[in-house]
Amino acid sequence: MHHSSSLLIICFVLLFTSCKKDSVQPPAQGTSGFVVFNLAPDQNNLLVAIDGRSMSGTALKYATYSGNYISIFKGSRDVNSYDQLTNLILADTTVDFRDSSFYSLFFIGLNGHYKNFVAEDKLSSIPKNTGNAFVRYLYGIADSSHAHVTIEKDGNKIFDENNSFGNISDFKPIAPGDVSVSVKSDDNTINTQRTLTLQSNGVYTVLLQGFAQTLDTTQQIKIGYIQNSLAQ
Repeated sequence: MHHSSSLLIICFVLLFTSCKKDSVQPPAQGTSGFVVFNLAPDQNNLLVAIDGRSMSGTALKYATYSGNYISIFKGSRDVNSYDQLTNLILADTTVDFRDSSFYSLFFIGLNGHYKNFVAEDKLSSIPKNTGNAFVRYLYGIADSSHAHVTIEKDGNKIFDENNSFGNISDFKPIAPGDVSVSVKSDDNTINTQRTLTLQSNGVYTVLLQGFAQTLDTTQQIKIGYIQNSLAQ
C-alpha cells in the first residue's frame, strides 16, 4: 500500500510524560484541528494517513504525539494507522470531521490488536477565564480489563470510578494546584500514582498508558498528560 506525502505539517514530536500546548486558535472555516497520540507500547513506527495521504514522513514512536493541531478539511474521511516499515494497516476508522472542531486520535492496543480511538476535544465549549483547570483522562492501559481511577484535589475526589481500556472521560473543572492521580486494579497488577500541578485556565488530558506484564521500564504503566490549551 502506498501513502503519498501530505502538505499538512506536523509541528513537533515530544515525549508526553508532560507536554504543553499554548492557546489554541479555532480552525479556519471549512477545516478541523487534528492531533495523533501513539499509546501502543509495542509500536514504534506509526504513521497515520487521511484518505490515503500520510500526515507526515516522520513515524511516531510509542509515547509520542504529532504536535500542535493541524488543519484538515472537514467531512467524512478514512483514517488509517499503519507501520512505516511494512506499510501494514494496523487500525482503520472513518471520522466525520466537523467544521471548526478539534479532534484527537489515540492509537491504542497491543500485540496485533489495535484501535484508532478518536475523541472530539470540544475545546470551544470549555468556559473561559474561570480560574479553574479542566481535566479529562483517557484509559489506554493495554492489558487490563478494569481498574479504579481516582483524581483528587485536597481530598476532594473529582474522578472516582472504575474504568477500562479504550474509554475517555468528559472534562471536569478542578481548582489549580497539585492533584493526585492514581489507577489501581483489584489484583494490584496495576498500581500507579502521580502528582500533577495544574495551572489556572489550563486544559489537560491525563493519559493512562503502558501495560502491566512487562519488564521493559519504557513500556510499564505510567501516568502522562498533555496540556491541550489554555482556556482564555
